[in-house]
Amino acid sequence: MIADLDYGLLPDESEDHFLGLEQARLVGTDTLLTTRDNIEAVIEAKAMMCVYGPAGSGKTMSVNSALRHLAPGITHRLELRAGQ
Repeated sequence: MIADLDYGLLPDESEDHFLGLEQARLVGTDTLLTTRDNIEAVIEAKAMMCVYGPAGSGKTMSVNSALRHLAPGITHRLELRAGQ
């Protein structure tokens, strides 16, 4: 559940799907693979990036999957809230 996330750690892969479906699996779409490639380039460059798009389009799931694969030991999640 989103409210229970520990923002210092990447969530477990089983928490990727918002419905918590036990047999749900991530499919390597072009968008998912592009996100992974972009994150890999950002890590290599020691840079920053922004992922944006409409709500529910899979941004968080794509980023979490890429970071779990590319940099699980150096990833630290932050929660940023506007206006606070």
